[in-house]
Amino acid sequence: MNTEKTDEEFWELVSRYHNDLYRFALALTGVTEDAEDTVGEAVLAAFRAFETLRDVSSFKSFLFTICSRVHKRRLWRGSRFTPLNDSADETIAATNATPEMAADARFLYDALARLPRKLREAVALFELSDCSLREISEIQGASLSAVKARVVRGRRKLAVLLGADDAEALEKNAPSGDSATPASHAYRFIPKGKLQ
Repeated sequence: MNTEKTDEEFWELVSRYHNDLYRFALALTGVTEDAEDTVGEAVLAAFRAFETLRDVSSFKSFLFTICSRVHKRRLWRGSRFTPLNDSADETIAATNATPEMAADARFLYDALARLPRKLREAVALFELSDCSLREISEIQGASLSAVKARVVRGRRKLAVLLGADDAEALEKNAPSGDSATPASHAYRFIPKGKLQ
């Protein structure tokens, strides 16, 4: 295998998923700098292990699994989950979001921070990173039914935290099937492309 071609292919794949990966890391860490560090460590680890990847079509779950493990390792080493700080507000505002959207994003990330880790991770992967339930299952190392339950429970808790008036809408638009993706249901927390 040509190493140069492998490097080019790797960076093309990373660029395809970078924004989703960053949103996922920000949802996990809650702090802009920690999210950037987590993404950087994950990309480096993925680069080092890229040649071991058997099927390039699995790259997204490969990358997000590494990111999840990097985050867990950082927590284990003594990092603590903290709420969003002012620099995260500046990052959100710098995405050309309206003040209302920036406030909504801040409110969302604060609410996400209050979810248990596995629920937060499942909801962030499904809603913010556009991962399918099967991809989340691979990333979290859990069964498909466990992932579905985590997404549904996480969305319910998030709806309560966000003060959603119509929690029944969540039930009607709950993910189903093994290939369900966020685009397959109407309920969305934040418009795609508004956060990075």
